Amino acid sequence: MSETSDSGAPVLRHSSDRTEAFIAPTHLSEEREAALDAHRERYWGPSPQVFHEIVSDTVHLDLWPHPALPQDGVTIVTQGASALPTPTPDGITPYFEVLTYVPTTFLAPDGGVAQDESSWWPGRMVKDVARMPHDYKTWLGLGHTLSFSNPPAPLVEGSALTSVVLMPPMGDEGAGLAHTPDGDVRYLWAMPITHAELELKLAKGMDALLDALDAAEVPMVCDPHRACSVSGSRKRGLFRRR
Repeated sequence: MSETSDSGAPVLRHSSDRTEAFIAPTHLSEEREAALDAHRERYWGPSPQVFHEIVSDTVHLDLWPHPALPQDGVTIVTQGASALPTPTPDGITPYFEVLTYVPTTFLAPDGGVAQDESSWWPGRMVKDVARMPHDYKTWLGLGHTLSFSNPPAPLVEGSALTSVVLMPPMGDEGAGLAHTPDGDVRYLWAMPITHAELELKLAKGMDALLDALDAAEVPMVCDPHRACSVSGSRKRGLFRRR
């Protein structure tokens, strides 16, 4: 019998049957890359540069920072996860990319990526999320939660954030789906959450988690030191306005 949470959602515990130490990376087609470039600029504004992945496995994952974000932050977006399909259910495009929202300190004064782990960790997080379905032959979709260890460990030292919930990008509804010549590509917002928030979602469902995030007025920009939202007072906020 398959495992389910208290809310009735399936719980999947993945293990990899991979035997290769290295798998040569698949790259995006030129047509898809051009379409994704246009999509990113349309919805998140121009990007000053790309952070190319030096050593790639399975897929070549670049990271694009887009500084045009209202809440004094930067949108960082993967590009390359959609080079390979994932085993999605019927009706859901098998191609996806991942984004999150980070503080301006993610970028170094010279325009590069800050080298310290306390600033870089969201970049590592979105790349880990983007690679996970390819490594474990699974798929990711809206409302999914995932952790990278069992039990879940902090995403960065000193933080209560341990896991990720996947949501639609903030802003224009069209940002969540890019149309390319060789298939549509979904964009998933990887939002870091605490272990208690993960447990709330598993026990009571996505609506309960959204209510808690709104009640605590959790910002969209990653903050490793933010308080857990589970005990916050109830009010309508950022997530319930979606």
